[in-house]
Amino acid sequence: MAKVKVVYTDEAIFHIWERRFLLSWERNIKIPWDIVDTYVFQEDRTFDSFIINLTNKTRYKINRLNLIPIKDDFENLVKDFPRLSNEYKNGIDSSLAANPIKEGESIYASKYFKWIFYFMIVGFLILVLSKLLDSESETRWSSLGVIGSGLLFYWGIINGQEKTTNANKSNRCTTN
Repeated sequence: MAKVKVVYTDEAIFHIWERRFLLSWERNIKIPWDIVDTYVFQEDRTFDSFIINLTNKTRYKINRLNLIPIKDDFENLVKDFPRLSNEYKNGIDSSLAANPIKEGESIYASKYFKWIFYFMIVGFLILVLSKLLDSESETRWSSLGVIGSGLLFYWGIINGQEKTTNANKSNRCTTN
């Protein structure tokens, strides 16, 4: 397992390898505050991802395997980043305060993902109807159960993303 330390300074975010992956020669990373644009936190079945989008159209991404309970500061990074990043960015240059670092859109909250999800629901319903109407259908109930469970999982993620987005919007409206 690799271990990384993320350090905030007045000039940049530093990604410092404390322990690298086996056969890895990755270098430490320095991200200046003036190129940080947005951030996104995404939860999935096996990984939690914290993504920082940069103005040069690249991304800095930290994944945490959530299957194995590891004691780390990942939650603190996600929770404190919005406040600390803007404090550091505003401390560099007052002209950067006009472009604060905001929360971006998760892939699960995007219209593209929702269209794919709706298409999968239609396909699932077609399979269920074919199973119900045709007694000789090759579709197994166990397969439909697995597909339905997957759809319910992603439906829960989509609804969770919408609630989080709406809560963040209402918090911004009340604090301004």
